[in-house]
Amino acid sequence: MHIETVSQLGEQVAQAAALRQAVYPISGNTQPHWLRPIPADGLTLNLNPLNQLIDYPHEDMTITVQAGMTLTTLQSILYKRGQTLPLDVPEPDQATVGGSIAANINGPRRLGYGTWRDFLIGLSWINDRGEEAKAGGRVVKNVAGYDFCKLMTGSLGTLGIISQVTLKVRPLAEKRVLVSQQLAAPSLSATAQTLLRSSLKPVAVWMQSGATPQLFQLFEDNAASVAWQVEQSRGVFPEQTEVDVARLQSFVDYPLQGSSVTLQITMPRSQVPGFLESQQGLLQSASSWQMQPLSGLLTVHLAELDLPSATERVAAWRKMLVPLGGYVTVPRCPLDWRSLLLPFGEPRPDGALMQQVKHALDPHNLFQRGRHELLTSAS
Repeated sequence: MHIETVSQLGEQVAQAAALRQAVYPISGNTQPHWLRPIPADGLTLNLNPLNQLIDYPHEDMTITVQAGMTLTTLQSILYKRGQTLPLDVPEPDQATVGGSIAANINGPRRLGYGTWRDFLIGLSWINDRGEEAKAGGRVVKNVAGYDFCKLMTGSLGTLGIISQVTLKVRPLAEKRVLVSQQLAAPSLSATAQTLLRSSLKPVAVWMQSGATPQLFQLFEDNAASVAWQVEQSRGVFPEQTEVDVARLQSFVDYPLQGSSVTLQITMPRSQVPGFLESQQGLLQSASSWQMQPLSGLLTVHLAELDLPSATERVAAWRKMLVPLGGYVTVPRCPLDWRSLLLPFGEPRPDGALMQQVKHALDPHNLFQRGRHELLTSAS
C-alpha cells in the first residue's frame, strides 16, 4: 500500500495493531538482503510518497525532510546552498533517507565525517499504536529526553516506522582529490600499518581487489589544505596518481554488486595489519573484496562455495575475531542458508537487552515480524 500522508501511515498501523497484523515498511528497498523476505500475509506500507521538504534554515545548517525523500533529491536541495550531507549511500537515486538511517548504511567517508548517528539530531516515527512520536529537535544543541535518534538508527524498522528526520549538514568542500596506487598483495599489511602511523587526514581510505590490489585515498577541504595533503601523501606513496572522484560511488555501491554470499567483517583498526597478514588466503579465495583499513571494515564477496564450506569458513573467522573485539555478519546468502550461517552471528550477551527494548517499544511484535533473526523470539 502506498502511503500519501503521515496521518494515513498512523491510521494503517493502528488498524494493523488492532488486528495484531504484522507491518512491513519499505521505501527505496535497496537493502532487503539484511532481513528475511516479507511474508505474504503481512501489511506492506510503501513510504516513497512521504518525500517532502519540511524545513531548511540553511543559515543554521540543518534540514528537515520526510523519510521517503531519496538521497539524490536531498543532496540536490543542499547543493543549491553550497551544502551537503557527507554520507555515502548505495544507489542514491533510489535509496531514501529513512531507509538508509534504519539500515545505518555508511560509506567510506565515515572515516572523516562519521555516520548517520553523528548527523541525525531529530526524528519522528510511528509507534506500535499508530501514534507519531518525536525525539530530538530542529536545532543542533538539543539534549532533551532519551536519545531515540541513535536507537532508531540501524534498527532496520523493527522498533517503529521513521516518518521525518532533521539532519545537520556541512558546507561543500572547496576541493576534492582522489588518488590511487597499485599494491602488491604481500604489502597489504605493511600499507595498513603505514596508514595507521601516518599523520595524513584523508576523509576516506580503502583498498580493493583486482588483478593488482589498489589503495585509494580521498582528500576534501579547502584547496590549499588538499594540495598540501596530496603532496604529503605522495611522499609516503610515491607512485600514486590522481583518478576521477566519481570512482567513489563505485566503492559505495560495491556491497550491492556481489555474489550469492557477502560477508562484512569488522575489527578494531589496530588489528587490521595482523589480519591482512594472516588472512591473505581469505582475500585470494574471494571473488572480490574491499577494505577500509582505518575503519576496520572489510566486505568480501564469495563465489563457488557450498553450504558446508561457507559454514566452516564463517565459524572460523568468528572464532578468530570475537576475542579481538570484532565480528562477522552475513548480509547476503541464500535464504535456506541463513539458519546455519546466522547472519547476525551467535547469540550475544546483549541479545536479551535488544529483545527487552523491542518488547518495550513494540510489545505485540508488529514491525518486521519474523524477519530479524536476533528478534524472532520477541513477542
